[in-house]
Amino acid sequence: MKKEKFIPIFAFILFGFVPMNAEKPNPVKEYEDFLVTKSILTKIKKDSYSHFQNDPSENNDLEKDIEYYLAKCKYKKIKNLTRILKLFSPVDSLLFLKQCSETKKEEASSFESTVKQKLFELSRFPKLEIIETELADKEVLSSFSELKRIWEDRVYLFSNFYSPHSLAWLGYEKEITEEINRIAYSDLPVHRKANQLNRIKEDTIQANKKLYLMFLYSAENPWNKTSLSDENRESFTFYRERSEKLLSDPDFPTDAKAKLEELLNCLKNINEVGKENMRLLFFYGFFYDYGMDWNNLGAELLKEEKSVLSYLKKTIYQSHHFEKRLHQIGKTCKETEFEHE
Repeated sequence: MKKEKFIPIFAFILFGFVPMNAEKPNPVKEYEDFLVTKSILTKIKKDSYSHFQNDPSENNDLEKDIEYYLAKCKYKKIKNLTRILKLFSPVDSLLFLKQCSETKKEEASSFESTVKQKLFELSRFPKLEIIETELADKEVLSSFSELKRIWEDRVYLFSNFYSPHSLAWLGYEKEITEEINRIAYSDLPVHRKANQLNRIKEDTIQANKKLYLMFLYSAENPWNKTSLSDENRESFTFYRERSEKLLSDPDFPTDAKAKLEELLNCLKNINEVGKENMRLLFFYGFFYDYGMDWNNLGAELLKEEKSVLSYLKKTIYQSHHFEKRLHQIGKTCKETEFEHE
């Protein structure tokens, strides 16, 4: 797993958004406080919104490339599957479409299976398969126990933050999960194994801090809104629209619908309170990850790929990972609602 360079990012976030006369940020303390409070309050300043505007050109270029190669692909089934795949990874969708344009007729069936396999692979969240009783060495067990707590923070809490540069569905969370599984059961010497687990722990902590400090100080948001109040209104509208699509989907589990309705009502209440410095972007990741617009695929594709889509929805919405995230985000919302009554 590649180690990111976090120090320049921290410096940019902290000193690029905080006025010179403001109280000097203490990122270590602020991060540690957040792990206890799970507060959705931000320290963003009004003038911070003049610093950032998202550049849509990169996404537009990707969309144009996908449409171009979609038109060149001659096999309808592969076109359907790559359009679904785009919901999980636009980059993978584009790569397969490029290959499709060069695929011969006798190769189409095999290539179709490859695309479908990739689609099913991306829709699953890997389990953290470590059984602590099997980690006999105390050094490795200690490293894993600390890492497990950090992993849970990342997977169930920090994944809900807005992350502007995500290239694949739950990409970072999947990567660290698979890396932990690989290292823990590898044939590496004990000391090296413990060191590698500690490295993942430190990298994940830094990634978590980066996401939190962006939420705390950066005005960057998906809609280029120029004030916190406008951003909050757009956030709630986004959550409501995505929730309504899920609630009307017959493949969405009944018990999850009740919990989602409760969450949406909670978000509505805290949005109406409109407490100063409260930032609803805190919940963005959950709705972005799970509020996929399946209907946007079109009626024809929905009918032709009904079994594939049903399988994907079952894999996603009946997973332990989804249930745990829905529970965690609902708990955070309730605690916030209670605080501001």
